[in-house]
Amino acid sequence: MSFDRIATLTLNPAIDLSLHTDTLRHESLNRVLSEREEAGGKGVNVSRLLSRLDVPNHAVALCGLENLPYYQSLLPDEVDFRPIPFPGKIRENITLTSEDGTLIKLDRSGTFSPGDALPRLEALLLSLFSGISSGLLLVCGSLPNGLAAQEVCALLSRIASLHPVHLGLDTLAFSLPQLQELRPLFLKPNEYELAKLLGIEGGTRELSALAKAARRLPAAFVLVSLGERGLLGVKGEEAWLVPGLAVPVRSTVAAGDSTAAGFSLALQRDMPFPQALRLAAACGTAAVTKPGSGMGGPEEIKEYFSKLTVEAVR
Repeated sequence: MSFDRIATLTLNPAIDLSLHTDTLRHESLNRVLSEREEAGGKGVNVSRLLSRLDVPNHAVALCGLENLPYYQSLLPDEVDFRPIPFPGKIRENITLTSEDGTLIKLDRSGTFSPGDALPRLEALLLSLFSGISSGLLLVCGSLPNGLAAQEVCALLSRIASLHPVHLGLDTLAFSLPQLQELRPLFLKPNEYELAKLLGIEGGTRELSALAKAARRLPAAFVLVSLGERGLLGVKGEEAWLVPGLAVPVRSTVAAGDSTAAGFSLALQRDMPFPQALRLAAACGTAAVTKPGSGMGGPEEIKEYFSKLTVEAVR
């Protein structure tokens, strides 16, 4: 499977501020040792890694005008950014990490005043995918307050009905009936999101049970992130596990986004499913070794790919 055009869609982008401190103690002076500020949002993160891996793509995002210029100044030059501006403000996220591994995340809300943003978004997507034989649209992350999932679901359904566009979803925005309407090419929940989506009380950590649950989702491929345990992939009756590697974890902010980017690249290259999972896991592994929403480079990803294994799940 290969795609004439790949685009990501970020409906709720963020400016990510990551602060690394000596300590994180209550009512104490905690000194910042390093900091970084990045243009984030899950879809934009996917685009960043795809661009770094020389995969042409377009990063489409709904963006508040108030701080859009600053957001754009933080983007790498290689990202083909296509903002849909509206009156409002892009949200800001703050991640605090300390030398002892303590992690605190603070997510601020932006402001969303849609106006005619959705019709303009639909027009842009229709234009991007016009005249192609096969496209991939990766919809990632949360929805801003004030934007209903059904509106987005209807928009995506119209896009897919008018052009040969496959959907890759890394979002909790949609219900199971909405996913059945969209019929995505792939879904990428973690094990807790999988249980929540399917209404499984108490969740499950047993691999065969997770694979059985993943088969209930209406997608050709389902990737289930298992944290340090690795990555589970399901395709029909096939189920495979890529066990996690022991690596120094600095941040998990962009791990899932990197995994989605790696799997998209593997689909573009027509890799067999088990090897596609290895590449996705290699991208995710490289990301967790970076601070903030940092991602791995081609050589690091290649090295992790060579070390990862894949095994069938019965």
